[in-house]
Amino acid sequence: MNMDFYEAVELINHLFKEIGKRKLWEMWLTMYPNMDKKTFVSFDDFYKRSSRPISTETDEEIMKSVYEIRKKVREQNGNI
Repeated sequence: MNMDFYEAVELINHLFKEIGKRKLWEMWLTMYPNMDKKTFVSFDDFYKRSSRPISTETDEEIMKSVYEIRKKVREQNGNI
């Protein structure tokens, strides 16, 4: 079988996505017995929520927050 580099990368990416989906499925299955009518979440909704980015901050915004936190810690604890 001849496969070019880009096809191989796409196949590997697809594999990792499916592995992640399988792990989320297993996580959802452990939560399912504890769900009731009020707390029920379909797997599709659970997957969509778990697949979206956690943060929309830019790298610069994140680094600014890190520096501010470090500054506050240093002020409280005396130059760590």
